[in-house]
Amino acid sequence: MKPRQVPERGLCRDRSLLYSSSKRWRESSLSFRHNKSQLDDGILAYVDTIRLSLEWDNATSSQDVKLLILLRFVRLLGYGGTTFILALYLSALGFRDSDVGLLMTLTLVGDLGISFVLTYVGDRMGVRLTAMVGALLMCAGGLAFPWLDNFWLLLLASVAGGLAFAANEIDPFKAIEESAIARLSAPDARSDVFAWWSMLGMLGTAASNLATGWALDALRDAGTPAVDCYRLVFVAYATMGLVKLACAACLSTDAEPTKPPMFTPASFSFMWKLSLAMAFDFIRSGLAQISWMTYYFKREYDVPEGALGSATFAAGIISSVLNLASSPLARTIGQVQTMVVCHTINSASLLMVAVPADKDLALAIFLFRIVTREMDNASRQAFISAGLVDAERTSAMGVVNIIKTVGSCLGLYMTGLFAGLDLFWLAFIVAGALKLVYNVLISAFFWRRGQKQHAVYAS
Repeated sequence: MKPRQVPERGLCRDRSLLYSSSKRWRESSLSFRHNKSQLDDGILAYVDTIRLSLEWDNATSSQDVKLLILLRFVRLLGYGGTTFILALYLSALGFRDSDVGLLMTLTLVGDLGISFVLTYVGDRMGVRLTAMVGALLMCAGGLAFPWLDNFWLLLLASVAGGLAFAANEIDPFKAIEESAIARLSAPDARSDVFAWWSMLGMLGTAASNLATGWALDALRDAGTPAVDCYRLVFVAYATMGLVKLACAACLSTDAEPTKPPMFTPASFSFMWKLSLAMAFDFIRSGLAQISWMTYYFKREYDVPEGALGSATFAAGIISSVLNLASSPLARTIGQVQTMVVCHTINSASLLMVAVPADKDLALAIFLFRIVTREMDNASRQAFISAGLVDAERTSAMGVVNIIKTVGSCLGLYMTGLFAGLDLFWLAFIVAGALKLVYNVLISAFFWRRGQKQHAVYAS
């Protein structure tokens, strides 16, 4: 039998299809290799930027910058303990939840007055003197607070001592230091310096949370009354004030500003948009302060202080490392884009923290919120600094601090009301929603500006 003959036209068509398939396979293979090469190059470039961020030495920053960063580390080492136990201490003294919220709110009103004054006279006082005054007030407040039980005297000590209710540090003296860091840092290294400034601050908070939690458990096991245990934390806060005083005394005259503050029309436009967006974020901050959140977990789930301290310590360490990596992320995608991405992630955790009825799941979401809460901090500080000239930064940072204080006042008082109505969980949901509003406004106002700024730095 003769083999079946295949028509020539069909053979040509089969060969054509085979050739076409082979060509497409080669093209897709080359495209995959090209994309993989681009991905590898991108990963290597990002790793290289992290390496550059870690290579932080005297070539990119002065000794005064390192001292200013050390000041914040010491300050947050003290703040971490008071933040952790403040609501618990006031509750142990017999104050109602609404009274606790009111005291926190009025404390921030007092801080608001100090911020107004420092916005106008901070540069004239000088960085060194301002830091030393802040350190002395820390000592005074930390020594007075444990021995008072009257609402109004506690309020006076809280305002004078600059006691913090949140790990993100609402401090009227903070604007002076931020302005000095921005002034003393080179523009291309400013994001890296603020990353270290944020990271070491969070490290101080995390270490303080760990030490406070386990110290409270040890003192309780030894039979020390709870109120006395909490009082010792304020004494430790005063001690940190003395350490800060010694560090502030080492600042040189190079840290002092040389020009009086002023605002240009362009800077005014930049500031009102920024202030409007950040007002929503700062109200959110007051609604979800660490003091309230630790109190929430203690009240709702009876989580021991030692366990809470260890958990927040671990989350704080992870957060500090992620914050250091945010600087190269900003160089890769842009500062505004980094702010929006990080805030969106954190707002999701806030929306969910009070939803689960399971203690372990709620605690896991709470810790994830701590891990992601400050990822945008370095990018935000560098972005604000880049939008202003040297002579304007102290006033601008003061304005931001005032907006922050007012927003936090509203948020703290609202949380106290929610807690008093047994609607504690609602505060966290409102906080997450406000954070999303902040993201929308930042994107609407500054997305294109961030892209242009990123293109300039990339070139």
